[in-house]
Amino acid sequence: MGHFILNRFNGQEVFNFAKGSITVTRNGDKFSLWLSVECEGDPIKVLPDTEELNACPSAQLAAEIDSLKKLDNLTITIPESYDEELEDYVTVMYYCEHQDLDNNVVEIKRINDSLFNVNWTCTTTDVNYYDGSKPDTKIEITGEFVLDVRA
Repeated sequence: MGHFILNRFNGQEVFNFAKGSITVTRNGDKFSLWLSVECEGDPIKVLPDTEELNACPSAQLAAEIDSLKKLDNLTITIPESYDEELEDYVTVMYYCEHQDLDNNVVEIKRINDSLFNVNWTCTTTDVNYYDGSKPDTKIEITGEFVLDVRA
């Protein structure tokens, strides 16, 4: 289905994701889009400092779009997890704790009516050093996401 890759300061962690979904709901004359990815099962690769954590990451992103037709070939950029205007977080990852996802770039391309190829890159504080003492982790999420329209 897809991969969830953490490029950390000390190497790469790789997980298979079990479910990638794009949920779209009508919000007045616009549409709210919710991306969600969940990993499960044994990781493909972990690093010695996080092996004992038995983490299974997940990530979510919320955005507004003008039209469902834009889903055919859409790029979403969200620089910061916390949206000042909404006074809420629009991106989040869970590894062992909830973490902000910044520098988000999401490319969505239609495969068929209900299936999309998604490439999502972003950054977060290192998953095992929350104090900022290590460089940010770059995340790469790639794979097929299923569309659920609730408009």
